[in-house]
Amino acid sequence: MPAQPLSAPEREEIRAGIERCETDSVIAGRLGRHRATINAEINRNGGRARYTATAAQTRADSSRARPKATGFDSDPVLAAHVTERLEAKDSPMTISIELARGTHGLVASLSHECIYQAIYAHGRRGLRAGLHEGLHRRRRCRKHRVFGPPAPKKSPLGLFNPISLRPGVALPWRGRPPRRRPHHRSRQRLRVGDLVRPGKPLPLGRGPARRLPRRRNSRRGLRDPRPQSDRHSLQ
Repeated sequence: MPAQPLSAPEREEIRAGIERCETDSVIAGRLGRHRATINAEINRNGGRARYTATAAQTRADSSRARPKATGFDSDPVLAAHVTERLEAKDSPMTISIELARGTHGLVASLSHECIYQAIYAHGRRGLRAGLHEGLHRRRRCRKHRVFGPPAPKKSPLGLFNPISLRPGVALPWRGRPPRRRPHHRSRQRLRVGDLVRPGKPLPLGRGPARRLPRRRNSRRGLRDPRPQSDRHSLQ
């Protein structure tokens, strides 16, 4: 229902628009309403084929009347059946499902929440008082459930928000990210076909890393560790 309910002249204008075969958008634009409001008004009162302004206004007035009779007050047979099932220790969810399926010969569309509200009203919504004794918990008053994070407990340091409840703040990264240090290869075993470059650690078992001697150029006046027979002249 919109914030400002439809008036009788507006409903008469809707009926006239239906007779002129106008769309819901055209009728809504002339009345200054949303087309969903016009569509809901027509559908809840029989559709375009059976819509009348007087019947729609009468239905709206009766729906807004307060106080309204509850479903159990207007249907004593349903109230007696629900009372009987509650005395037999059936849960409201079970009663609602059985009414929808017609298990006991009575078919009705009744939610379990409606039964709970009538039970905890203690005689003010069509069911007699004291039916809470048939529930599993047997609570006289309904337990209020709190949705959201629990309230912080008192601490000797005072009231403050713990770190888990503080909003996360993304800080900008300054500088280059740290490079991950690779694992040392000295713990790996040497396999057949592995190439070992001079000056690099030689992976031999789990012992300390060994280095191959570097080859020095004899032309620069440095000593060549190779024997004379292995040397090859470039001249």
